[in-house]
Amino acid sequence: MSVTVIEEVDADRMLAEMVRVTRPGGRIGVIARAMDMPAMTNLPLRTELKAKVEAPAVGAGVAERGCADASLYRRMHQVGLTRVKMFPQLAAFDGSEPNILRLLQDQSLANLSQEEVREWHTARAQAEAEDTFFIASPHHCAVGTKP
Repeated sequence: MSVTVIEEVDADRMLAEMVRVTRPGGRIGVIARAMDMPAMTNLPLRTELKAKVEAPAVGAGVAERGCADASLYRRMHQVGLTRVKMFPQLAAFDGSEPNILRLLQDQSLANLSQEEVREWHTARAQAEAEDTFFIASPHHCAVGTKP
């Protein structure tokens, strides 16, 4: 199995190469961050701040020809895959994945004022005390068959 991050490469070229090396009847699966979908945090935040924290990070960290949006589904069809199953998902991260959680938190806090950051940390401390804190990151997932 090989892992390549579709948002960091030429997505169309990557998919075409995957199809080229797959036997007829073989299946190709792709998971990409969904920068066009909102994240989800389980924090007791006021509505305005929660909306700001969970807003999609469109284009953040995506190469010019990369794919981190729903265009994944169209691209799977365009390279000739059939029976494409499309299923957006949320991947939840809690304290057991501290590095990923720190990255997601940093992305959430990057556009907040100092007052909003303090509110975030207070809400996080409350959620951690209740053992309910997590951040869910959206992904686009698709599996198709080479004819």
